[in-house]
Amino acid sequence: MSHVTQERRIRERVTLQCPVRIFPAGNVEGCHARTVNVSSRGVYCLSDVSFAPGARLQCQIEMTPTVFRTAKTPVWLDCVLEVVRIERRHEGFGVGCRIESYVLRRSRPQQRGAEELVPAGS
Repeated sequence: MSHVTQERRIRERVTLQCPVRIFPAGNVEGCHARTVNVSSRGVYCLSDVSFAPGARLQCQIEMTPTVFRTAKTPVWLDCVLEVVRIERRHEGFGVGCRIESYVLRRSRPQQRGAEELVPAGS
């Protein structure tokens, strides 16, 4: 029997491997992860830490000139994310998230955790 899986994603994903700092609620230190791919509506990354589906996270994605070819200096994408799925992988956890809001920064962001980004439409 043949199984056909229909693609659920609306937006095209782009392979992009960038360092990420994830800040779960109340955690000012954050944890490190790495993006696998991104789209205009979501991000998939690898992390040593598991998160519960539905969890709201803040993150900083650092796009360096070597991975983000239009930039001459690093650019940071500060995001508010909602975890939609977790996958156990041999190198940690795959974390699929929906982007609720984001801010593009051309200078290094301050340490996050205490302040919140306001989701779009609020």
